Amino acid sequence: MAYRASTASAAVTTVGDMASVWSAVYGSGFSMANVPGVNRGEAVLVGDRGTIIQVEFYTGSGTANGTGVAKDNKGNIYKMLF
Repeated sequence: MAYRASTASAAVTTVGDMASVWSAVYGSGFSMANVPGVNRGEAVLVGDRGTIIQVEFYTGSGTANGTGVAKDNKGNIYKMLF
């Protein structure tokens, strides 16, 4: 199976207000705080057809498990569990 590298180009604009996405997915009473042993991460995914997904997640130290939210440039929001 051959793989082809993609050279997608997109203007990435992040709003930074993922709190509204967390509230939409987990409810208005949900909050995350800085807690020892819990690490916060962010990512921006850019597809080759113009889709841009902004991701925010939390995972425990020394583990590959976590939870997070994402939103795309088409108005969709996502709940992440990994």
